[in-house]
Amino acid sequence: MRSVIAVMLALVFAVVFVVALVVSHIVDTAGNPDEITAVIDDADLYDFVYDRLLDAALADITTNGIAVGNGLNGSETVQFKDPAAAASAMKGFIEEVMPREYVRQKVDETLNGVIPYVSGRQDSFNVDLETGQRISALPRGVRVLTERLGLGELIVSELISPIMQELSTSVTNDALGIGLTAEEADAAARRILPPEWIEAQVYSVVDQATPYFAGTQDDMNIVITFADRIPVAGQVLKDKLNDEDTLNRLVFQQVVDPLVAGFAADSTVLVFGIEVTESDIQDAVAIVAPPEWVQAQGDGVIDAVVAWLVGATDNLTYTIELADRKADAAIQLEALAMQKLDNQVAATPVCANPLQAAGAVNDALGGLFPSCLPANSQPVLDVMRPLISNQVGALMSSSIPNEVTYSDADLRAQLSEGSLDTLDSLREYVISGISFTDDDLVARMAGDNATAQDLADSRETLDVIRAGFAFDQTFITDRMEPAQLDNFNQFREWIALGWSVRWVVFAPALLLLVMIAFVGGRGWTGRARWAGATVAVVALLFFVSIQVSWASTAPLREFDVAPAGFADERRADFPALVSVIEGGDLQNMVERVGSAWISRMAMSALPWTIAGLLLFGIGYAYPKIQLRRTQSAGGPTGGGGGGRSDGWSTQPGDTYADAVAATEPVVDVDAPAEAPGADEKGKSDGPGEAA
Repeated sequence: MRSVIAVMLALVFAVVFVVALVVSHIVDTAGNPDEITAVIDDADLYDFVYDRLLDAALADITTNGIAVGNGLNGSETVQFKDPAAAASAMKGFIEEVMPREYVRQKVDETLNGVIPYVSGRQDSFNVDLETGQRISALPRGVRVLTERLGLGELIVSELISPIMQELSTSVTNDALGIGLTAEEADAAARRILPPEWIEAQVYSVVDQATPYFAGTQDDMNIVITFADRIPVAGQVLKDKLNDEDTLNRLVFQQVVDPLVAGFAADSTVLVFGIEVTESDIQDAVAIVAPPEWVQAQGDGVIDAVVAWLVGATDNLTYTIELADRKADAAIQLEALAMQKLDNQVAATPVCANPLQAAGAVNDALGGLFPSCLPANSQPVLDVMRPLISNQVGALMSSSIPNEVTYSDADLRAQLSEGSLDTLDSLREYVISGISFTDDDLVARMAGDNATAQDLADSRETLDVIRAGFAFDQTFITDRMEPAQLDNFNQFREWIALGWSVRWVVFAPALLLLVMIAFVGGRGWTGRARWAGATVAVVALLFFVSIQVSWASTAPLREFDVAPAGFADERRADFPALVSVIEGGDLQNMVERVGSAWISRMAMSALPWTIAGLLLFGIGYAYPKIQLRRTQSAGGPTGGGGGGRSDGWSTQPGDTYADAVAATEPVVDVDAPAEAPGADEKGKSDGPGEAA
């Protein structure tokens, strides 16, 4: 009967003991940083992040390209010719600057500091992320990355060359009449901003920023200047003026003609109905202009524009002297007018009689073109030509000024609104360069519409990073309101209390185990066997059942790790990363974390199993060892005598002979007539004993 009660108590013990194991493991996981880091390591979480998530993200980035602002109110997408090689170079840079072993170490240190503090087991902590060492690795990492990517060449071909084409289309072609083909724009980009110059600027930026972020310099002021590159751009434009059509287009169509157009009428009718248009006047000036004069004016315009762009002058001003050109142009225009006169004369019929011929002369003298001309029209032409010559001279004097001045207003007048914005942005960058200070960084960190407090908080965070990002409990408490801090400290006290009494969860199970031992066993050896067998069997069953049940329920744990809509929102930009998530890799990672946690919970039962087996083994082997010692010393081999005074054989039937009787039938002629190993009440001697 007592054996049945012991078995029933063992069933209750199994339930209580399993609950205690589970609760203990949960508490240990939540409050023991070593447990958390062990689970992370068992699941290979860091390798998964670096080798799966990071690889997928970099593959997407290098395949899609990187959108970069071009500084001209637009952006360009930098495409990598070899995405796989680019992704490998970027990962090498990350591993250089932020190696996974460093991340693992700092996560462990952070957990070892924060968790005991939050759980109330210590009143302070200090974690030093040693960011200064990582920041100091930036210059070397950037140089290696630049070399592996061919960064200078990449920026020129994918960023500068498209910008040069845009400037050619929207600015230089419209304003100066100088356009560049795609090949010319690429060649100009390499000449103005060569790859080696770009790489030198990248190194300069990193070298200037590193001391500030490493905390060895108090402020940061990164400046990249372009003023020395604009004269090169001016020379590129001048080289285009070697083409005569381009040169004439700049000097006359873009500069002289628009300025002269303000003086000349659209069309002027001279005597005898000879019409001279504005275009005729402009062509006359252009035709008679010497090539060297035109070249000088073209170079002068380019030099004036360059000086204005680099800020050497506040206003674009270039004056072209036309006084000498007017006389030559008048001769050319007079010749054109005479040609038109000759054309009209050729189309006029011959007078039929002398009276009509005399009338023709009178018409010419009055400034009218005759309706007919005498057979010998020369006298009439001698009257007409001086009148036309005088009018052409007067027209040229009034239509063409002695000088014209080309200004930034004239340049702007030839550009669209969008091109004007581009021109203004270009001039601002050229004059000021690209400047970025620590104040700019703080403003970026604080965000738009930041308050003074936002800026102060951002500055404090930046200072923490610059100091090596060593932080303690004040990093948490200083950001709490007084009421929040009181609640937080009360929470810590409760957690600390729970942690200090966490082993109490095993008290009911241990009490039941003692009851099982005393109910089921006779003497200390029997009790040891009952207690040891019970805890060993239950712990072993727990270990096996946890492992089996976790493996068998795997199909039931299908779930979406990512939030709803995550894949659809990011599939276009990050297809490889979404594939890792949707393909089950992320779920497998979560599964491995769960498996590691479950496995460690199951393993927590093994020490109990071993302890139970040892206790059972002691209870089973101790009587045999003592019996053999007694026999070898000539002691009794049977009977009810031979009792010990050490407490191990104080109960009836629990003699050395009874212990042996559990495994070897021994007939004791002096003992009462009853089954070996059982007392007068039929009490069992525990697991491992004979009935």
